[in-house]
Amino acid sequence: MTATAKYTKGSPMVERYRCPEVIDGFGYAMVKGMDGKKISDLRESQDQPLFFDSTDLAWNATAGIETLAFRHDGKGAVSYADSHVRAIKAPVK
Repeated sequence: MTATAKYTKGSPMVERYRCPEVIDGFGYAMVKGMDGKKISDLRESQDQPLFFDSTDLAWNATAGIETLAFRHDGKGAVSYADSHVRAIKAPVK
């Protein structure tokens, strides 16, 4: 998250990267292994998750997509390398 701060504006950096549904922690993670990648390195950037709502609440968290948190009306937000975002529904148990 720290590396993306120069591209964002507004409230203090810590607040920009805190999920509004999270009280203690931050709630977003970068997909493990994606740090330092260039978009040109990816074959299908539209299918490559980059950041997502995560159960890992640490600052600058990196995690596998299996930690996707469904805390927004049963959905989790995933942003992809091509910059689009999808709301993913929680799997039915």
